[in-house]
Amino acid sequence: MGRRLVACINVIPRVTSLSFWPPQTGKIEQASEVVLICKTTAAKWKQIEAAVRKLHSYDNPFIAAIPLSQISKQYADWLSGEIK
Repeated sequence: MGRRLVACINVIPRVTSLSFWPPQTGKIEQASEVVLICKTTAAKWKQIEAAVRKLHSYDNPFIAAIPLSQISKQYADWLSGEIK
């Protein structure tokens, strides 16, 4: 947030994740994770992806963009005004 890449972050703690890990072993790993929803613009994608990769403890974290088909003008104006 200090770099103003996002206008808002939602933190969803204590999510239980199940995944095949290590890769190609068929083993199922259970882990407690935190989900972050970062509200920003598409123009900031590369910077946000790089920042998450640098800070995350996983070698291959899940980083995805969810395109919005609709957003209120008032919220969109606020969002774009907070990002630099």
